[in-house]
Amino acid sequence: FDLLVSADMKYPESLYHSGITMGKPVVYAFGKLVLWSASPDRKPLLEDLVSSEVTHVAIANPSTAPYGEAAVEFLQSQGLYEAVSNKLVYGESISQTNQFILSGAAELGITAKSVVLSGPLMQQGHWMEINPESHSSLAQGIVIIKNQNIELSKQFLEFLLSPEGQEILLKYGYDVG
Repeated sequence: FDLLVSADMKYPESLYHSGITMGKPVVYAFGKLVLWSASPDRKPLLEDLVSSEVTHVAIANPSTAPYGEAAVEFLQSQGLYEAVSNKLVYGESISQTNQFILSGAAELGITAKSVVLSGPLMQQGHWMEINPESHSSLAQGIVIIKNQNIELSKQFLEFLLSPEGQEILLKYGYDVG
């Protein structure tokens, strides 16, 4: 591996402290959460989370996934966690969480905004953005691994942090400030 691009800073920091990186990790963007329904008939609202019509709400596993941890923080900040805890289904990753939502196994889910703005999923169902002040920051980190392709890795990192790279990240639902 030449680079680690992560949904948090935990793993890039860990690699840095173990001495296998070229330098400290860099925050390249900040993720955002959305409440998403893949159903064309359901425009999600916060009150839907406690509705008896919604029996399953998908989130990523908060002990292993940064977006899952942020989802729990959001639910707690809104005073909804206790009311929805028996409805929660946990994906081991944000990808598995999205599969639960897409398949209809969960009527609603809390996922990454970048997911609902990507390719074929862009037109799938409806979503609402979750206030980023209702959970911890989803700082996304990148670090260059000591390896043979250091120059190419540096070029990619420079592109990601360039105005053009940051514009692409903004287009796909990340904050870059």
